[in-house]
Amino acid sequence: MVSIPSHFRWEICQTMMSKSTTQQDTFVWKKKEEKHRQRGETKIQPEEDDRLRQWELRQELERAKRRRMLREQGKVLQDKAKELSSSKSAKEDNEDWELLEEIFHAEQNLKKQEIRLSESRPQLVDLLAQNLRLDLDPKFVLLNPPYALLEKLPVERLKSLRDELEDEKSFAIALATPTAKGKRRNSVFDLLPFSPTDYWSDILSVLDLVKTRLEQQVTREPSSNNNGDSFQVIQEACAFLEEKTVEELEEMKLAIEKELSEGTAVDTEYWEFLLQNIDIFKSKFYLRKKHIQLLRQKVSLVDRILVSRERPNDVRCDVTSDLSSNQLHKLKESIEEVIKKLQANPNDPTIHDMDEVFIAQLKRLDNANISNHSIDNGDIKKEEMLLERERAKGLEEDEEIFMDEVELKGSASSRYTSEDASKPRKPKYFNRVLAGYEWNKYNQTHYDHDNPPPKTVQGYKFNIFYPNLADPSKAPTYVVEKTDNPDICIIRFSAGPPYQDIAFKIVNREWERSHRKGFKCCFERGILHLWFNFKKYRYRR
Repeated sequence: MVSIPSHFRWEICQTMMSKSTTQQDTFVWKKKEEKHRQRGETKIQPEEDDRLRQWELRQELERAKRRRMLREQGKVLQDKAKELSSSKSAKEDNEDWELLEEIFHAEQNLKKQEIRLSESRPQLVDLLAQNLRLDLDPKFVLLNPPYALLEKLPVERLKSLRDELEDEKSFAIALATPTAKGKRRNSVFDLLPFSPTDYWSDILSVLDLVKTRLEQQVTREPSSNNNGDSFQVIQEACAFLEEKTVEELEEMKLAIEKELSEGTAVDTEYWEFLLQNIDIFKSKFYLRKKHIQLLRQKVSLVDRILVSRERPNDVRCDVTSDLSSNQLHKLKESIEEVIKKLQANPNDPTIHDMDEVFIAQLKRLDNANISNHSIDNGDIKKEEMLLERERAKGLEEDEEIFMDEVELKGSASSRYTSEDASKPRKPKYFNRVLAGYEWNKYNQTHYDHDNPPPKTVQGYKFNIFYPNLADPSKAPTYVVEKTDNPDICIIRFSAGPPYQDIAFKIVNREWERSHRKGFKCCFERGILHLWFNFKKYRYRR
């Protein structure tokens, strides 16, 4: 085989490459050109064809970019809408939770009010509220207008009563307020002819004015002469104002202010006294009007109960009464007589003589230092003091107030006799439930701190007050009873006279009984403390 020198090989390669390049540059697709001529199309050079394809590709790329930007913008707007919707929903839920908590406390207050009235140990605010309660036995009625009670109280008691009345007003507002979703719970006040909020507002107005008048009487130095005559003049002035309507009182107020400003009044002290008391009598007028409406509602309730007893198959009444039919008729007559006297002469002193129930309730009041009455309420004060002291400690971060009380059948109070030191009653208490998050494997996988899992009950703190035990050497006891529901059990607390058994519904789980893990069970200074946490089970392979 003949070998080719290397420099010839290089020249041959260069020649072949140049020919190949020339052929590529001068290649003409004759068939395609013929086809274009037959169609009458203009000749398109390859370079122009490439530029056209590149332009089309750029246009398609721009369209793809715009579509992607629109998708991203739509996703951002969608995420913002979701975030806004979730925040709005969360805000509504939070608002509802706050309102539902207020409603819960209001309903608990109504239950406690009912219990105190039924056990003949009403507080002062219970007497003022009982005419609003058309869901209770009609025997719980206040015949006298509420201001008759307020005018018997000293300044110190009026100040403390004001806070209680404010609570009642806030409870009434909560029960009447719809949730963020527009729903509202049925309330015991739905049958009233007016809003209970207005009722409490009128009582607060009268209370403030009576308190102001009493404070001024204390600071004003009594006149040395004609004390008896002055007292008689004051009584006559009050009787005069009591008979006036609101319009007449307004006219009188303007006339007195004009005379005092012009200096034409002869007895300025008398006219100043009238001016100070006009607002009181205006508020008393509104309150008396509402009081008469409530008494008429009580009469209607008595009528419904009587008719339901006479015709049980035809008429149904949700409210029952412990009174006999004769007693109900007598109660109805008493209420109607009070209504007539209030309408005829609001200042009639015989109205006060008719309210035997009212006077009997006054003597059972706790913390109501009624003038000219000596009420022995030391035991009640002691329990209230312990309760307020425990309440003042407040709640920790994971604690909530616990009041899931259970009504017991065959209460231990049935064993007590009339020889006991005082009437059987339930002890007061201030309990807490510990609620928190369990960060087990499942919750760690499905939740985080921004979206936590539902809270679970982790323990309880029971504080039950027995300061007046007949035999303080015997400590109260507790027992846990099973129920039909395996997840729930009943814990019952028992003590000696004068206290009844009391029970609560709790979660049925195993307790931690180590003091190092929060367990506490002791009876000291009249308080039974039972604190415990539930055991936490951890998964192990």
